[in-house]
Amino acid sequence: METEMLINECSPTGFNIKESFKEYLIEQSQPLKTVMEVKGDNMHPTIISGSHVLAILVKKENWSDTESGVYAVIFKNQLLTRRFNLAIGRIKENSLLERNKIVLHSDNEKHKPLTILAEDIKGILRVDRIVSQDVF
Repeated sequence: METEMLINECSPTGFNIKESFKEYLIEQSQPLKTVMEVKGDNMHPTIISGSHVLAILVKKENWSDTESGVYAVIFKNQLLTRRFNLAIGRIKENSLLERNKIVLHSDNEKHKPLTILAEDIKGILRVDRIVSQDVF
């Protein structure tokens, strides 16, 4: 009973510890989510062109900690310095720390892996799930 009362009491600085901590946790646990349409067949048959996927932004400080999975990577186009590309692929091994690059693998055997240098990466989103996909 005393412990519960202490948690709910105001701190000496005047704010409610429990409420402030709850707000902080909610803020920190709500990553940016977006739905994007997949174009192209590099992830076929797992993700079909025209499908919509839910993707969650990976904070820049966590890029080197990304585990294997399907990701969307926004990166600078080497040929056109003012353009950005977005590629969806499977990261099998994160080599940002060791080799300063990420390799996106395609689920479609006819596509080669895509290597993206760390300095060209502008954003990484983890593809969480397929939201809609045509049924054939």
